[in-house]
Amino acid sequence: RGQIGVTIENDLEMREGRVTRSTAEIATVEPGSPAAAAGLQAGDRLISIAGRDFSNGLPRLGDVLEPGRRLIVRIARAGLERDVPVTA
Repeated sequence: RGQIGVTIENDLEMREGRVTRSTAEIATVEPGSPAAAAGLQAGDRLISIAGRDFSNGLPRLGDVLEPGRRLIVRIARAGLERDVPVTA
């Protein structure tokens, strides 16, 4: 089973008392991990992993985290969104 090497904290973006978007903040990046190799950083906001967003909490990723599989991780950093390829 693959992994990308981050720990995350789930968070909700609220506007006028309603959830507008659910994201997760990267709390730590393991040195030498696929996430570190891809340039992910603590504080990056995860928007989606392999097209799966966080609208219903943390997405189940067991079927896409196969060792050697390339995933697209959508993040927000410094107010800008971008896609980052990560190999699990």
